[in-house]
Amino acid sequence: KVPYQRLVVKYRPQALEDTGMDSHAITILNTMLRNDSIRVMLVGDSGSGKTAIIHVLEKLYYGDNVPAGAVMHMSAHGEKTITHQRAELKTLCRSQGPWKRMVVMDDAEQLAPALQQTLKHCVDTYGRNVMFICACTQVQRVARSLRARLITIQTRHLSDASLRLLLERVCDVEHIVL
Repeated sequence: KVPYQRLVVKYRPQALEDTGMDSHAITILNTMLRNDSIRVMLVGDSGSGKTAIIHVLEKLYYGDNVPAGAVMHMSAHGEKTITHQRAELKTLCRSQGPWKRMVVMDDAEQLAPALQQTLKHCVDTYGRNVMFICACTQVQRVARSLRARLITIQTRHLSDASLRLLLERVCDVEHIVL
């Protein structure tokens, strides 16, 4: 038997079309990717696919091998102090290299206000060279000044029909009988 977690990783969406987003949102994100300019806030309930969409965007932009130092994942749950995170964020945004950098903030509403303000400043100052992806469940808890600089895309849970198709495909490939 294949452990559940390995199946989740194995069948993680590989394309934006696999995430269950509507075609308008997919068009917006594909345009951002083509223009090398991602500034987006993914908003939705827990389990609606925000993190999966982030993984797809990273893969579509960088390919299978993300260059070292190209992506910074920020979280309110880490052990780093706000001062340390602010310094890391500014350092990443100021750095030069052959590729654009990407800043990813999961649970953006839980970031300290000072960190959200630093992020807003970085979007304003380095937005041409750095891509910004935020994900949150409670958008009203994200600073209005930061929200105003990002395009908001609402995420939704997969429909029952989409879940059934995915389950049937996994069962077929893995030879699982329900």
